[in-house]
Amino acid sequence: MVVLDKLPNLDVTIQLNGAEVQEYNDDEEVEVGSGPAGKYQALRTVSRYIEAIDGGEFSIKCSASPQFKMDAPNLRIDVLVDGNPSHSILFRPGQIEQHRIIEGPTTFHPSSKNGPGRWTLRKFRFSKLDISNEESRLSSLNKDKAEAEKIGTIEVRIWRASAETPVAPRPHPHQQKTSSNNKFHEKALKGQAKSHNVSYSTEIPIPTTKEVQVTKIDGNDYPVAIYKFKYRSKGAMQNS
Repeated sequence: MVVLDKLPNLDVTIQLNGAEVQEYNDDEEVEVGSGPAGKYQALRTVSRYIEAIDGGEFSIKCSASPQFKMDAPNLRIDVLVDGNPSHSILFRPGQIEQHRIIEGPTTFHPSSKNGPGRWTLRKFRFSKLDISNEESRLSSLNKDKAEAEKIGTIEVRIWRASAETPVAPRPHPHQQKTSSNNKFHEKALKGQAKSHNVSYSTEIPIPTTKEVQVTKIDGNDYPVAIYKFKYRSKGAMQNS
């Protein structure tokens, strides 16, 4: 499990096919922005390596011990995969000592006949990159390089949040993204030990979900914690 010194009684773990993954130290310097916000985030960021298994479904588990002190009405937990916003949930005071499991993004589908609409879930999974040396992919090399820079990381950001306000459910733009591109020319990945990206399962119907809105008390640049999980194949980790 990843535990941050600033939040010693809150931990975040990745579960792969239902079991907690082994974590490995990340000795690289933490990448953050510049200025006061960057310095603040560096002190609240922890990073680990984990093994990605082709086709393996994973979830994110957030847990708090009885000693955890919540100094805000709620905590907002945002998940980003491969640099893209994926899902957000709330950790409420009444959920201390309970686990919050994030299996993947949920999507609201409005009804075309003024009905209640429906909700679906797409589970996170690892997919092996399709790496080739085909000349036809050289035309998109710059695009591939930009995309390759983003893949390989699951990021969990936690903010202190205001009291929640119920809102009408609506589709969100990032919920429509199925996955990052997984086809790359080998030159786009040169020097990077990346082997997989995150994709999603087919849509699974789920019960109706209540949608709420909160405000980040400290602003967008000041989360209380950032957890990074850099996923690689076993071979890629051994060779890096």
